[in-house]
Amino acid sequence: MAKESIYKQRLAAFAKSQGLSMRGLSLKIGLEENSVCKGRGEMTTKTIRHIFRTYPDINLYCILS
Repeated sequence: MAKESIYKQRLAAFAKSQGLSMRGLSLKIGLEENSVCKGRGEMTTKTIRHIFRTYPDINLYCILS
């Protein structure tokens, strides 16, 4: 079984802090269901842009590093 990416783990923790599932986070930021981290958990620049537009106060550096 593949190890879950650190990005996905951090986003899951953020989603939980907002009272959302990963699916809920995807929908809230305007993406398709469960598209925040597809496949191996890699995030696209589109996903990052949607997260930052919806949550401008989020520290993306903490999620991405």
